[in-house]
Amino acid sequence: MKKVKLLIGIGCCLIACMVCPAAFAQEETPVAELFGGLSLLKMKDHGGMYGWGAGFAVNLNPNLAVKVDTSGTYASITNSSGYSTGGTAKNHNVLGGIQYTRRYEDFSVFGEALGGLTNHGESSRGISDSVSGFGMSFGGGADYFFSPRFGWRTQLNYIAAFFNEDKTEGGGTKHSYRFQTGIVIRLGMK
Repeated sequence: MKKVKLLIGIGCCLIACMVCPAAFAQEETPVAELFGGLSLLKMKDHGGMYGWGAGFAVNLNPNLAVKVDTSGTYASITNSSGYSTGGTAKNHNVLGGIQYTRRYEDFSVFGEALGGLTNHGESSRGISDSVSGFGMSFGGGADYFFSPRFGWRTQLNYIAAFFNEDKTEGGGTKHSYRFQTGIVIRLGMK
């Protein structure tokens, strides 16, 4: 229930920022935006998985963009007591879709809907297993620009991954939340 309240609160903040008066809107739109940074994936089976995230968005107009998003997160497998078993887990996503952005003078807020390929793998004592499937991601975030070209992004996404049920323990769907933060670079202005 706490997670639902958190997502509702974030959604309300994003909506409030998007409907603010247009007097603060930015007049120029970047041709594209490049993101790179740190990623934290919260998954029920493995707790927190840490890694990297990257994205590239091409703006079709001031508000709508086509986006490609990739991430890789990794963790040590632990037992119920919290001790490492010597195994590792990894999760990779390659997703694409649309991003809606509301731009202001020094910051912007965005929401996105993405779909694509997701892969989850585990290895322990020389044995490894990996499954791939369709992944969907919904979320949003905010960028603060400290110069005309460079900014800092913070975002939160819900990710649902659908795997073949024969290969995954406990069913074919994995639910997770991904938090990312890092540098945004604006490429060209139009």
